[in-house]
Amino acid sequence: MCIFCGKRLPKGTLLRLAVDEAGQVVADPEQRRPGRGAYLCGEEACFRRLFTLKGRRRLLSAFRGKARGVSPDLLENLAKRGGLKEHEQDPHL
Repeated sequence: MCIFCGKRLPKGTLLRLAVDEAGQVVADPEQRRPGRGAYLCGEEACFRRLFTLKGRRRLLSAFRGKARGVSPDLLENLAKRGGLKEHEQDPHL
């Protein structure tokens, strides 16, 4: 289920985000990082919410206090792609 819009889709079609060792939210396209994950559906509106203050707060709250911030690399990579739909084609997001 997407953390922003609540859309329920098969797990393989969602982009999983996880917290790394430094407490930063990072992409987890292989879905192998330990711990709690948060999922994005890939709709442009949900992607854009990552770049808002309210959206970042929502993302950080999804990890129940374990996340300290959003990795700049994550936002940079997603911005270059112009959306999240392409993560399905590129497993090394």
